[in-house]
This record gives sequence, C-alpha cells and structure tokens, in this order.
Amino acid sequence: MPIYEFRCRDCGNVDERTMSIAAMMASRDNQRCSRCEGPLAKIFSIPALKTDTRFFGGGTDDGFGNDNRSRQLFRKKCAAAGVPVSGKYFPQLCRTGVTLDPYAQASSTGEIKRKLRSLGRGCEGSITVKAPDADTDKKPYKVAENIVQREVRDTIINNKLRPTPKQRKELTETIRQELTPVT
Repeated sequence: MPIYEFRCRDCGNVDERTMSIAAMMASRDNQRCSRCEGPLAKIFSIPALKTDTRFFGGGTDDGFGNDNRSRQLFRKKCAAAGVPVSGKYFPQLCRTGVTLDPYAQASSTGEIKRKLRSLGRGCEGSITVKAPDADTDKKPYKVAENIVQREVRDTIINNKLRPTPKQRKELTETIRQELTPVT
C-alpha cells in the first residue's frame, strides 16, 4: 500500500500515512496532525530512484502494489476517458480534485518532470523539479459584494452611524479596499 506524506499547516510536522489510493483521495482534506491536530496538506513527492531502468524496469509494479480495488477503478476511468493504461501510476501526478486520474501515469522520469511542471508542482530527490514561485500564480480577486455589504452594515450598526448616500458609498469603497489583499 502506498505511503503518503502530509505537512501540518500549523506546526510544520510531517506525518506519514499508509493507506489505499482511494482512501487517501477520499480523506485527504480531513487529515489531522498527530502532534497538534492542525490541518494537513499533502506533500507531493517522488520516490528517490536513480535511473529510468531502475525506476520503471523489471517487475510488474504498476504503482498500486496490492491495492486491486484501486487498480480496477483506475483501469475503468482510463477506459471511460479513452486513455490507454501505460506506464506506472503516480498519485502525485493527479490533477487537483481528480481521484485515480488517467493523467497520473508515466513511463520515464522526463515524463514525470513534464507533468509536474504542467501541474505547477515541484519535487526534490532523484527527480528534481523546481516549484513555481507562489507569487507568479497570484491573481488579484474581487471581494464578493455580499461580504462587503455585510461589513458596511455591521460598521453602520456598531458605530450607530446615519450615513448619507454619498457617505455610504465612500464607506463601502473604504471597506472594499480593506478587504482586498495586497498583491
């Protein structure tokens, strides 16, 4: 059965969990730190092996080990997507939110690197891919209007204000700016 690594978002502790691929995908958002009970984030890692021959050659390991249920579900998903089952399955290559992703197969370390880059992920070890800078993916976003209006209403009530329409408009803009993160 695969071993998954998770890092605590609160204390930074790294937990290893052994579970089936299907169980990991179903529960990955509910994992809690063994040290502080904080939320865990999945660490995407690739096994430290030296060559494509050693990494992919010999044996019949397709990435599922003894997990026949996940293997069968994966094959069904590949067939439904019209994708041939080829190479070895790497759950680290799954697209976000996709369980048993047909995209998560690879036949070479170069293919793993290309897929990690296209997913915007990095890894360290025998296969090293630099993760993209977090700042490059940041896009400014607009705060939802209902949140802005709720804050305006609460400010008016809590401060017992009676703003004119012009003052309310100015207050709304000020609160919108305060709620919008600096990028």
